Amino acid sequence: MIVAPEYGSGYQRDLFPHWTVINSCSTRERVLIEESTSFAQVDVFGCRVVAGDWVSPFDGRMWDDPAEIQIDHLVALKEAWESGAWAWTENQRRAFANDMDDPRPLNAVTGSVNQSKSDHDPPRWLPPLESARCQYIADWIAVKARWQLTMDSTEKTFLQSYLRNNCPDQRIAPWETAAVSPPPSANTAAPATTPATGSSDLSGSVYYANCTEARAAGAAPILIGEPGYRSALDRDKDGIACE
Repeated sequence: MIVAPEYGSGYQRDLFPHWTVINSCSTRERVLIEESTSFAQVDVFGCRVVAGDWVSPFDGRMWDDPAEIQIDHLVALKEAWESGAWAWTENQRRAFANDMDDPRPLNAVTGSVNQSKSDHDPPRWLPPLESARCQYIADWIAVKARWQLTMDSTEKTFLQSYLRNNCPDQRIAPWETAAVSPPPSANTAAPATTPATGSSDLSGSVYYANCTEARAAGAAPILIGEPGYRSALDRDKDGIACE
């Protein structure tokens, strides 16, 4: 994963075509069907979900009316744009905005909570349900890694600190890397207003002989893809070394 400043201009929501329709069902309806804890009731004319049972993971509230539910992009579209999606094709942005190949990118959540989250990243917003926060951060890391999106330095520092202090047992489930363009620093010229430099977490330029050394340097925990991460330091192979 690359640590780089965010690209802060040019975002428009319609650059990410979303709620793609497949077999008459939009992405929104398919998420509602998949995440209902009971058998969702669907209007056969147009594949519209009319009833079901949902537990919003961000606040724990239970709903049976789909009108109270919104579909959250865990990594908001604007955040994705600023973290590398500005360099993607429209088809790649469409795939991100409708990603149901991994359970983490899209979530059926309480509408008002989704509105409060808006396009914020974890340093600016965490779920109101405290018991959901560690999983939220783990999922955030996985989605960013899956889509080869960057992190800014504030974001990375916050995630490391939160995991270290609050989530000693949190695991990050494996992900399958999505097909996207190479990171902008590889072979795509960035717009002139984009900072030209960023430190690659895959450079291998940092080495810790053991976790004691990593902790002494203030680097632990080390997320997979970050400087100094080695599988030998990740005893339970959960993507977090020196927990």
